Amino acid sequence: MSRPVAVSPLKAGTGSALFRRRPAEPVSSLGNTWWSTDQTIDFDYHVRHSAVPQPGRIRELLQLTSRWHGALLDRHRPLWETHLVEGLADGRLAVYSKIHHSMVDGVSALKLMQRSLSADEQARGCVPPWSLPPRSRADSVDKSSFDPWGILRAAGGVAGEIAGLVPEYNPHPDGDPDPGEIVWTWVPYVENDGRGKDRPVLIIARLAPQAVAGCYLSTKRHDGFISVGSGAWDAQGRESFVNPGRILYVSDSGMRREGHVVPPERFDQAVRHIAALHGLSA
Repeated sequence: MSRPVAVSPLKAGTGSALFRRRPAEPVSSLGNTWWSTDQTIDFDYHVRHSAVPQPGRIRELLQLTSRWHGALLDRHRPLWETHLVEGLADGRLAVYSKIHHSMVDGVSALKLMQRSLSADEQARGCVPPWSLPPRSRADSVDKSSFDPWGILRAAGGVAGEIAGLVPEYNPHPDGDPDPGEIVWTWVPYVENDGRGKDRPVLIIARLAPQAVAGCYLSTKRHDGFISVGSGAWDAQGRESFVNPGRILYVSDSGMRREGHVVPPERFDQAVRHIAALHGLSA
């Protein structure tokens, strides 16, 4: 008989800010514009202890996880859940995790798992993804006081910050938006009437510990737009063009998913046009 599985260590602490983040009220089918951050994690809900039916084959495991996979995540809670599964015939344990793509993309999720797991089978100090210590910059600001309409603003609302903006090339594919990366986020229409859409945005500078500046991309060539080439940020591999005339304010928590690093020569070319247009130091 195998030893009982200790689940309580997985439910210790308050959890990282990422895993305490949920859609802000009101929740509706029309979507949400910003995040709200809970003070703690309801671990009894998010971290569940289950067992596969006998005889405990992979077939039973897949049948069990398929039911979990087919159920929607509760939009009134942080959009993730993890199941620790025992009862497999060979004595092994299985872990099934589900997290919404608006929280992390596939690459970022794998990086979280790499930080959490160990290649050493004797390791006993592994920390679950929701309890990993935050990076010094990523969680240095209390997001509970986050201005919901400040997720992304046109340049007119942040004129003072834009005036002192200093573009730099400093990409770090770590789950946060950094200068030199293209990330996806919500971009309001120029009419500023509350409408907008998800777009790729080239990050050109950091404004604050939790905010960056960028310009949105289009796959259509408009007058004055600057080519940044093609990349994996566009599923069809189309050439993309940055709009240098509109500098946007992007909150780290407003980023939908991490994109890809732009080659430095493409970044420099785009920044030169942006700086010349807005009187910035390139």
